[in-house]
Amino acid sequence: MLDQMKQGSTLLFRQELPSGNIGIPRVTANMVGEVSNGKSQPIALDQSFHTALAACGI
Repeated sequence: MLDQMKQGSTLLFRQELPSGNIGIPRVTANMVGEVSNGKSQPIALDQSFHTALAACGI
């Protein structure tokens, strides 16, 4: 996932409590991102993201 984030420009992911149905998205899963106009928008992965990774030695 981190490699994909380093190559991309945005991040949007699903969040759900642990359950027995691993890997199967369900209607109850929440999309996580920046909220804009009441909807989740992808989080921008700008230069600050890459600077932070470099500061961590990643």
